[in-house]
Amino acid sequence: MTNTNCLVGMCCPACGSEGPFYIECLAVFLVFDSGTDDYSGVDWSDDSHCDCAECCHHGSIENFKAKGAAQ
Repeated sequence: MTNTNCLVGMCCPACGSEGPFYIECLAVFLVFDSGTDDYSGVDWSDDSHCDCAECCHHGSIENFKAKGAAQ
């Protein structure tokens, strides 16, 4: 596994890609009438939806965790 940061331990169970992935996240934004400022606190869980950008396989983050990989 080559991922060493946000995607450590993850790979697509269909094609083996190590990312990138489209992940459903919860984020906190400072919102003004004119739009948003910088964000903070982007989080996801094992139940979050995940799509492989390479082959479009989809499932939960739990499905994309490589078996036996360090988390």
